[in-house]
Amino acid sequence: MLATIAQFLSRVNHATELMYTRWNIIFSMKKAFIVIAALLVLSIIFLLFRKVSAPSTPTEDERPTLTTDESDPSTVPTAASVSPSVDQSSGAQPTEKNTPVQERQNATIINGIPLNDTQKQLVRDTYGVESVPGTFWYDSATGAFGLIGEGISGIMLPGHSFGTLRADASGGTSGVYINGRQLTNQEVAALSAITGSPGIPGRYWMDALGNVGIEGSGVPLLNLYALASAAGGSGGGDNFWSSSFSAGNYGPGNTYGYVSVPGVGPVDYGF
Repeated sequence: MLATIAQFLSRVNHATELMYTRWNIIFSMKKAFIVIAALLVLSIIFLLFRKVSAPSTPTEDERPTLTTDESDPSTVPTAASVSPSVDQSSGAQPTEKNTPVQERQNATIINGIPLNDTQKQLVRDTYGVESVPGTFWYDSATGAFGLIGEGISGIMLPGHSFGTLRADASGGTSGVYINGRQLTNQEVAALSAITGSPGIPGRYWMDALGNVGIEGSGVPLLNLYALASAAGGSGGGDNFWSSSFSAGNYGPGNTYGYVSVPGVGPVDYGF
């Protein structure tokens, strides 16, 4: 009897342990299922959030297109709609600005420096003419001037602040320098005709009264204007001078006079 009871209790205990084990397995599976379900829900929420927050890129079908109806003139681009803006009410047209090259071509350049507005006004007030566009050299000690690369063209008032005279302003190769500028062979030939002696290479100074001397010495060797007046012949006047390039006359101290400018004609100054 006792053996039977013990056997029964053993079976009950084994069944209880088996049932407990099964419940543990079921409970563990339930926990795993809950975790997996939670992860799945979080993933779905994350994907939905990305889709809402990300900027949308239009597809080819959604992108706007510019269409024009050629039958409707208002939809066809015109030259006015694509050209620089112009005030249609006033009819004002955009002004064209000169390029640096054009500005330099229109400028009066003396000794490498373009004349400014004040200097141009000085020329108008002094000589009664407008500044001529071009590139010139100017000797402030004598008033002599000419085109760059050429010899003397005429004489104007000395003392203008028109930059510094360069030695190669006339492109001369004679070896004769006056006030730092090397004369051309043609100029030396003209001076030789006036002085009656060949031009001797060297460095000389010359003032506005026509006095000429050797650099470093204040003693004049001759007066070029006096010799030119004597060689000029008739029509000279008190201080008339002439050369193969130009001619003119001046008053005492060269404070007034006139110069015959090639291509322009007589130009007076100081009156």
